[in-house]
Amino acid sequence: MIISVDGRYLTACPFVPEGELRHRADMALAWFELAEAGLPHADMRLRTIPCRRERRGIRRIGCVAEGVWRRALMASAREAHMRRREVGSFGGPVSRAGVVGRESVPRAMMF
Repeated sequence: MIISVDGRYLTACPFVPEGELRHRADMALAWFELAEAGLPHADMRLRTIPCRRERRGIRRIGCVAEGVWRRALMASAREAHMRRREVGSFGGPVSRAGVVGRESVPRAMMF
């Protein structure tokens, strides 16, 4: 589902089959919302993890109601906020509570 369009790029969230493992960013849709979107299967959900792609080669399947689009926007913003908290502002892991004065440093693993 396309969330936004910026020039030759778009931001979209993928639909995933119900059988796939659940993610906290997954948003359930009613069967009629999926039918309106033009999806042939009623066992899909929206994974509100935005991906940036080129518009080239993307074809329209259907259209969802504005309420579904707004829910997806809010869910993707919530997921982005959670990811920022987990990763921290510098791209590394966030310090855990109880570890005073020490930063949590990622460790390399050798195989």
